[in-house]
Amino acid sequence: MSRVLDEPAASAYGRIMDVPPDPATAPDALTTLRALLRGHRGIGSVVGLSILSSLTEGIGLLIMVPLLLSLEAGDGRAAHYLDILGLSKTQFAMLALGLGFLLVMLRVAINLALNVQRRRLEQDVVDGLRMRIFGALGRAEWRWLSQQRGADHVAAMSTQLGRINAGLYAAIRVLGLLVSIGINLGVALVISWQTALAAILSGGLIAAIFRQQRGRVARLAQQVTPLSNHVHRLGQEGVTQLRLNRLLHRQPAAEAELLAAVQRLRDVQIGHGRDVALIGGAAQLVTAFVAVGLVAFGYALIGLPIGMLLPLLVAIVRIGPMIGGAQDSWNIWVHAAPTVEAVQRLVAQIDAAAEPVAAPDMPRIALDRDIRLSGVTLRYPGRDRPALEGIDCRIDARTTTALVGPSGSGKSTFADLVTGLLAPDEGYVEVDGRVLSGGDRIVWRRSVAYVDQHAMLFNATVRENLLAAVPRASEADLWAALDAASAQFVHSLPAGLDTAIGDDGVRLSGGERQRLALARALLDRPALLLLDEATSALDGDNQAAIADAIAALHGRLTILSISHGGWLLDRADRILRIEDGRLTIER
Repeated sequence: MSRVLDEPAASAYGRIMDVPPDPATAPDALTTLRALLRGHRGIGSVVGLSILSSLTEGIGLLIMVPLLLSLEAGDGRAAHYLDILGLSKTQFAMLALGLGFLLVMLRVAINLALNVQRRRLEQDVVDGLRMRIFGALGRAEWRWLSQQRGADHVAAMSTQLGRINAGLYAAIRVLGLLVSIGINLGVALVISWQTALAAILSGGLIAAIFRQQRGRVARLAQQVTPLSNHVHRLGQEGVTQLRLNRLLHRQPAAEAELLAAVQRLRDVQIGHGRDVALIGGAAQLVTAFVAVGLVAFGYALIGLPIGMLLPLLVAIVRIGPMIGGAQDSWNIWVHAAPTVEAVQRLVAQIDAAAEPVAAPDMPRIALDRDIRLSGVTLRYPGRDRPALEGIDCRIDARTTTALVGPSGSGKSTFADLVTGLLAPDEGYVEVDGRVLSGGDRIVWRRSVAYVDQHAMLFNATVRENLLAAVPRASEADLWAALDAASAQFVHSLPAGLDTAIGDDGVRLSGGERQRLALARALLDRPALLLLDEATSALDGDNQAAIADAIAALHGRLTILSISHGGWLLDRADRILRIEDGRLTIER
């Protein structure tokens, strides 16, 4: 027996992604960034290269001081520098210029390496999240997964990770800017600690002035993620439901719903961008005013010579745009941080719904006697009545069993139990007396093949579609499976096995697609073949061809066919009927 998942479907991804976290309990943007980067070795390289890049710039500014002083007439400090070095003014100027050029070359090389390391770090983090989501989905219990919205999972691995990537780039840029700000402040302190102190105090005043505006920007950023998710979901659902919307005459309503969501998202994004621009512009004006005041302070009150004042002014003036750039980049990260938290909560939710683990080298489970269901009951969260209740039956090995019943009666749930996709809440499923519990369900699925009403094929060649089931199958194996599925039409295709069949097999007829899917299922020599309305969408000739192919398999493997009638029902050894979750044996 399996555990019942406590988390109802309503609390899955949609609720996680659409509702921003409670500010009282949600981690702040800095905590989120630390958690996201924790354990990634690339962060050390980025920090080290950022420091080296800023140091080359700071050293270049310090070299300017003696150079400019040596050129400034009447300044006695110039002779002091030249006496220490034992150089003439011309020699010193040439040396300083040459060293400055070398520093520029070094900085270019460091920045190139820094940009590469930044991108590598970003991709490592984002690709890691993408694979965590994809891997977690692949391990999730089918009962939980079947109640989720696939569009939301696609959004998490595309749109949301794109936003995280952009936000992470901005956050790493903040790191580099903070290092540069620190180096430039250090240069300013070396040249004139009084002026540098005045600059620091002025910067603190500017930050305090814009604190409230930054809070508004952060609140707007919190709204963008759920609104963007809503737009993405409406767009994807609208595309996949175009036919249905036309038949129901609700296309105008769908367009109006999407337009309202887009307009709301646009208003929030425009407001966010406007506030960011206003803060940045105002900060630049205030910084320019402070810079003018610092020049007057340094020249008039302290008496700094021009040779020291100019590099000092360069260092201080650079700090202003850097602060603005860091502020803008940090706002971008704040904009993305709620998405990171939502994706991480999603991964935690999927992990909590993980299937038991099965060792990959465990041998397949054979089916020599029968499959038994004893006292099986299964419930879905949020439903008043069980999907299946008190099921007792036996499916003998190497026989053909037909499962019939009205839509919604529980046929698919029964098939999912027999194939090991689901575990019952009560009772048990056995294969040759071996109870399918824990990792045994995963092992049993390696012995099961599945063909449904809509054959799912890859946009590839016939050969590649077959090898998707058994990558190491030989040419003889491929043709044997095709012959067993009555798929001899492959012989007449332009390139035979290497014929491209198009997206979802669009270049093949419906019957050809179904026979190719059957061949792929048979290639792995399954113990149990599940046919889910495999011929219902085909014409009479194709139904007969596939039914004959399946009839030829009788006695070689166990077949369970979900059917409403027709050729497959006529060839069944036993017919089971399910209505309202209860099973009866018709034959």
